[in-house]
Amino acid sequence: MQNLNCNQVTALLTFFIENKLNPKLMQNVEYHLNLCPACREKYFNLRKMLNNFQEIKNKIIEPDETEDVSYKEKQYKLFRENLSAYVDNELNDEENLRIRKISIANSNARQDLENMLSFRELLKESFSKTADELKEDLSVSAIGRLYNISAEKRKFEGLKYIPLILCIVFIMIYSLMKFFL
Repeated sequence: MQNLNCNQVTALLTFFIENKLNPKLMQNVEYHLNLCPACREKYFNLRKMLNNFQEIKNKIIEPDETEDVSYKEKQYKLFRENLSAYVDNELNDEENLRIRKISIANSNARQDLENMLSFRELLKESFSKTADELKEDLSVSAIGRLYNISAEKRKFEGLKYIPLILCIVFIMIYSLMKFFL
């Protein structure tokens, strides 16, 4: 029988718990656990943690068979109402966890979340591509020409229109998100 050191046993513990080791290696790990109290404690803690994780996973993924359909609809409605805030990290920890659980348990919610994240990524790419292509801020120069402002003043005068331009952009984004959702 080969003696394993603590580092080797620690690396094999998950596989040992899941019975994914060959029989000889299983015996070696078991032998070491019988001799080493530190590794045995790690084993019991890991086993307890995995069991707790499995229980939580089962509760989230496998809903109760007696679960009311209207409850699922209420959950999905709550998810839809908070999806944008969830994606933008505007929810507190408790709300974040609730939305995350719903997205795991509900395939429609999961699909909506994936669509929202894809759409968000497309918007980011589009904006960065447009920003890279433009060498000059055309809005500032156009406003400067309209008001015939000198070059030094143009930089500062154009800035007062940025909130208006940003509002228009955000309204367009919001409209697009409502359209796709």
